[in-house]
Amino acid sequence: MKPVILVVDDDIAMGELLSDVLGAHAFEVLVCQT
Repeated sequence: MKPVILVVDDDIAMGELLSDVLGAHAFEVLVCQT
């Protein structure tokens, strides 16, 4: 089971970037925009 990270940011591009980078390092990433 992968560790899960929740990313909350108002910048959609930053959320996508963090999701891509962290996802490549065996994390499951949930992204929410404010």
